[in-house]
Amino acid sequence: MDRLSNYLIACLAVIFAVSSLLMIQSTNAQSISEPSVPEFTFRFLENYLHPTIEVTIKNQPYPSTVNDSEAHLYYNLRTKKHMEENWNQQYTISETTLPIQSNSEYTQLTFSPNYPTDNEIDLQVQALLGYYQDITYPESPTLHLSNFITQDSDWSPTQTFTMPTNPTTQPTTSKVYLSENILLVLVAVIAILALALAVSAMVLLKRHI
Repeated sequence: MDRLSNYLIACLAVIFAVSSLLMIQSTNAQSISEPSVPEFTFRFLENYLHPTIEVTIKNQPYPSTVNDSEAHLYYNLRTKKHMEENWNQQYTISETTLPIQSNSEYTQLTFSPNYPTDNEIDLQVQALLGYYQDITYPESPTLHLSNFITQDSDWSPTQTFTMPTNPTTQPTTSKVYLSENILLVLVAVIAILALALAVSAMVLLKRHI
């Protein structure tokens, strides 16, 4: 009976510890304000080999530090065919791959959607507040790790567009353009050479007569 009581007490202690940890994590997460849902516009760019979209996102304020760590605002894009459910994210979630918010009023991103011509495509944008969280291990004081954490906004309302035809590249014909002065010089040189040849021919003809 004593063993059963000790076992139940140990289980209750573990449950209490885990619950306390989850409550602390939840409190920390709630203390970090989520970024606002991004406002954006987009357009197709010209003079590109493949259809290329420029997304213009309205920047927003964000805290410079989170949990004593330097924080930055990032953006992500995702697309899918209009009649499908699965989204394809443009970037992986990391500090080095996510595009960071610019220092101006707007952030501009460009990408080339890989979809067939005339397909209807859905586009959404998301804001992510990113920072590093230190991880320490009491049993290994020398072990120190940092984990990249993001506090994400909801995805923006869907914008739908139709994939245009890929621009065709026509072979270009090489053309040489000569200025008027160069043409005059060339004509003069040709005339002098022709005159010299004519004089030489006359001289040779007189010698044979």
